[in-house]
Amino acid sequence: MEVLEIYPKIVVYRDVFEDAKKVEQILKDSTSNDPDRLLSEWTRWSIFGDYLNPTIPGNFPRGFNQQAIDELETNTPAQEDHKYFLQELWNGYNKVGRDYLDKFGAEFGFDEEEMTEDQDGNRLPRWQMYGPSICKYDSSWEHPMAMTYHSDYIREPITSPGYKFAVTVNAYFNDDYEGGQIDFYAGNELYSYKPKAGDWLVFPSGHPEVLTKDEKVYLHGVVAPTQGHKYFSRMYWRKYANGAPEWFEKEKEYGKEVWASMQDEIMEKFRNSVPNRFEIPEGVRINNEFNQ
Repeated sequence: MEVLEIYPKIVVYRDVFEDAKKVEQILKDSTSNDPDRLLSEWTRWSIFGDYLNPTIPGNFPRGFNQQAIDELETNTPAQEDHKYFLQELWNGYNKVGRDYLDKFGAEFGFDEEEMTEDQDGNRLPRWQMYGPSICKYDSSWEHPMAMTYHSDYIREPITSPGYKFAVTVNAYFNDDYEGGQIDFYAGNELYSYKPKAGDWLVFPSGHPEVLTKDEKVYLHGVVAPTQGHKYFSRMYWRKYANGAPEWFEKEKEYGKEVWASMQDEIMEKFRNSVPNRFEIPEGVRINNEFNQ
């Protein structure tokens, strides 16, 4: 496995899949209407393209694990291919995720064995794997950015209790498209990277506990593909936040259900007043030796 730290805490992993071409082809062929398929049919993914998910029984997405995959029954060649695809995705996630957290986990406060309690006294893991969703960008998007600069960590005016994105783990299955680069804005520098087929890319999700060298959150945007389809998978490590004291004060003030019902309007106003960075200053792009 080749490991390239293209920017502090932004790491590319290569030669992770056993057979990257086979994994790519299985995904591209996953258009069958076979009712026993292990991958769902492609459905609309907002304005960006399409996505599918594994049809693993149980508590998806937290049910995506080695045991669940091993227990999948296969009766057709398509099912065998889908199981192989899921095994490779799970194996890759563990391989690159473990390596990344071995290197940087202390800065995230990562401890896989740590437990915490929610507001009702229920014990639960501080850290949780989340995903995957398997996505396909299409080239019909007219704006040059398929996704404007953002953090996967969902910022809030008052921190609510629950799991928050901390580490983003993306797998890229093909590179036979035009455009489609991922742009990172970190440390007042803009860094563009176009993944190669089989690449895994791991980076901070924008969690406020892990900042850039200029004390800002990591942001990233995605350039829209201009020709062809871009296939990739999104997975995460999430960290449980116990919630700010003010959150529970508001629950007492309004009532738990009413306070929860108010969040859509509160978050919309917050996003409008504190937007992610949409325009990047000129002169901040740095050389990208790994894209040569």
